[in-house]
Amino acid sequence: MITEPVKLDYRGKRDLSILDEIRELLLVKRVDAAGAVAIVDTEKFARKIEAFATITKLEFQTEQKEGYWVVRLNPYTCKVVNGSCACSQ
Repeated sequence: MITEPVKLDYRGKRDLSILDEIRELLLVKRVDAAGAVAIVDTEKFARKIEAFATITKLEFQTEQKEGYWVVRLNPYTCKVVNGSCACSQ
């Protein structure tokens, strides 16, 4: 199990292959990762990652740092409530 988020630093890159990496890491392989942190250099690129997260039902939080943007991504968490799975949204 990975306890730290996987860092994907895409500053200076303009391709959308980061979406493939996120898909593989959090959706296809379903590794027990603590999520992913995408680092990009433009707000536009951060918004594309947010749109991808919304479509694929990943939780996300975006933060602007000095000179770059950070998008934290996590799979929705499930908790057992009254004997059934209740996914947070």
